[in-house]
Amino acid sequence: MALEDIFHEALDEFLAREFALVRKDAHEQSLCGRLAIYMDHAKDRHGLEDYYVDVEYNRRGEGRKQILHPVTGKHINVVCDILLHSRGDLEDDNLIAIEMKKDDAEDEKKQGDRDRLKALTLPIPQRGNPDYVCGYQIGYYLEVHIGNATLLIEEYRGGNLSQSGTKDFARPEGSRSDSGLFARLESPPRRSTRRKR
Repeated sequence: MALEDIFHEALDEFLAREFALVRKDAHEQSLCGRLAIYMDHAKDRHGLEDYYVDVEYNRRGEGRKQILHPVTGKHINVVCDILLHSRGDLEDDNLIAIEMKKDDAEDEKKQGDRDRLKALTLPIPQRGNPDYVCGYQIGYYLEVHIGNATLLIEEYRGGNLSQSGTKDFARPEGSRSDSGLFARLESPPRRSTRRKR
């Protein structure tokens, strides 16, 4: 079983079924929630029933997950968009970390997600501090491009970008997607709340 197979099976289902959310310019959390559902099914098909797919997991009861910034050494609190992990119950705990942004997000926030994935995928140092999380086998940065319904995919391993590419969301037949700004153009016009005098 390869972890990338679990991710790509889930991603293919997400791209095949969630065009409507992109067309409606749904919030990033809605998109993450749907991908997490497909990840949960895929990991079970691959025999990882003892693992969990969590959205916005922060281990509150045991203190926040933290990492050390790989360059500055500063503490960074981790609330990753999607994690595939054992919640600390198994020795091989941290498998996949996923961050997602929409293309209109601020560049600083996009870079922050990329930096977090680099740090999360660094190897666990010998005698490492258990308060800091790293050692995820794979990290994925996903950027949803609303205007043309595509997804940028970047894969991180060992603290480095290992590959990247783009995929299209499947458009159902008869969908109104001719315009590059279809999500905004299909919104109903707003009514004025001003009274006429």
